[in-house]
Amino acid sequence: MSWTRRRCLRAGLGLGLGAVAGCILPDRPGPDVRHPVFPLGPMPPARGSQGILRVGAAAVDITPPEGSPVWLAGYGFERPMMRVHDRISARALYLDDGVRRVALVVADVVGLSLAAAARVRQLVGPEVAVVVASTHNHQGPDTLGYWGPAILHAVPAETGIRPGYQRGLERRLAQAVARAAWSARPARLAAVEARVPPGRVKNLRDPDDVPETMLVLQARSLSGAPIATLVNAACHPETLGDRARLLSADFPGPLRDALEAGGGGVGVFVNGALGGMLTAAVPDEADVQERLTFARAMGEALAGAALGAVSGAPTLPGPTPVALVTAPVELAGGSDLYAFLERTGLVEAPARGPGGGLMTEVGRLSVGPVAFGVMPGEPTPRVGRQVQAVLREAGFAFTGVVGLGDDELGYLLDPAQFDDPAFGYEVSVSPGRGAAPALTAALSEIHSKR
Repeated sequence: MSWTRRRCLRAGLGLGLGAVAGCILPDRPGPDVRHPVFPLGPMPPARGSQGILRVGAAAVDITPPEGSPVWLAGYGFERPMMRVHDRISARALYLDDGVRRVALVVADVVGLSLAAAARVRQLVGPEVAVVVASTHNHQGPDTLGYWGPAILHAVPAETGIRPGYQRGLERRLAQAVARAAWSARPARLAAVEARVPPGRVKNLRDPDDVPETMLVLQARSLSGAPIATLVNAACHPETLGDRARLLSADFPGPLRDALEAGGGGVGVFVNGALGGMLTAAVPDEADVQERLTFARAMGEALAGAALGAVSGAPTLPGPTPVALVTAPVELAGGSDLYAFLERTGLVEAPARGPGGGLMTEVGRLSVGPVAFGVMPGEPTPRVGRQVQAVLREAGFAFTGVVGLGDDELGYLLDPAQFDDPAFGYEVSVSPGRGAAPALTAALSEIHSKR
């Protein structure tokens, strides 16, 4: 049985027994990760000026303290971490045009809720608009609550969130933004679409729908030295598979290391339209050591392609105004699984809208001719192309997708994919048929109301 089939089997067991567990487990509140969310300290004043962009970048370690109990996220339930293979981190990119200040912070975790993103923003303070995203790492701590202790190893019974770690994580993300802001200096940007090296990524649902390009954004000092290099590519960081009990950043770790070793400044990886189901093209029968080797080679290959493409790219003509515009969206429907997780206290209760639907948000992060659609989950490649089409219609020359941006609601599918049996697993962990169209429409409205 393949590693992916084993994960889907476990998910199926959980869904099938959910009704029984709903009769056994009591209603209870979700994990309490509240903490003082006053701003951590003063942010630097806006120091950009017309025609001069300032950019900063920073990395912070978010590895759990040695000896602390950790449930690994992704795959089946009750997967305890045995040891740290490589440390995990969060990376922040800060942009200041003298009028607006925006930051993007990305953590090596499986996902962060809208409530967690809101706390990070409060910790940063109102001076900087922040996007909080995750790489969707399947070898990091459970930060959503799904993967803790389970009944018969199939139905989740207790949250996998460790509130102490979660509080510290949120503060570290805010600290990454602050460090990036304090390090900002005058900069110019270069952007390019690079080719994704063949044989690294596969699509388990539609083998012919594998992205061939990735967006690369590089910030350079006025002397030409790289400050940071951002790679926006799409793939589940699940290369190590469900048998691994190792804490690891998966392929984004070697990718960032190679960017930095290659002189690209601080390496930042932003996952894109990874849903349904883009994953590493590692053979199913590979053992853990072979998978570790593949993850390193994959990360280094992506970094090499990115640096090779962007090194010859000219800087973008100024001015390069920055903006982050968001819009709240109420999603009707949802799944019985989500209701079960919320009712039994495994996850933080999401906000509800006037119609009783899940409240989330969509956003557009832009700098000059470059724009990212910020999506609160895992869009399929088809939905990702729809998001990029909206951005192109708004006049942006370079477009990307921030997957798992400011929330993690599961798979964001095109309505037609709900009727395709190949997407049965994704449908079971999706916020509903209307989610992707509602989010894409809200993104389009952002431009029309500008």
